[in-house]
Amino acid sequence: MLEYANDAYGGVIVDTKGLPSDVHHFKAALRDSLQAWQQDGKRGIWLKVPLLLATHVPPAVELGFRPHHAEPEYIMLVSTSIKLRAEKLDSGSASPLDPHSTLTHFTAKCLAAKHRGQGQADTWPKPMT
Repeated sequence: MLEYANDAYGGVIVDTKGLPSDVHHFKAALRDSLQAWQQDGKRGIWLKVPLLLATHVPPAVELGFRPHHAEPEYIMLVSTSIKLRAEKLDSGSASPLDPHSTLTHFTAKCLAAKHRGQGQADTWPKPMT
């Protein structure tokens, strides 16, 4: 079982410092933890994966997690397989990109993309901040 803290919304925040460094042990512990949290009726699971443990992201995705947001030193994943569905969670600061978008600027604080519609003038969505 992974170490965790309960959040204010009936969910779980996994303790990053307690993550096993071995990816196979991590996946087994995460699977066991998810089963226990589901039985306890937890609404959402937040998993902050440090960059040094990036190999842990694919197994977490296999077990129902999706990316919520990322910073240079970590990626935050959230469960979509417990009671609270993904649509009800804040998706973070994001604007959808389509195949006609051009990435024009990226920093840790801002992403600007120029959308190019078919037969329409180029549009600039609100930048991610």
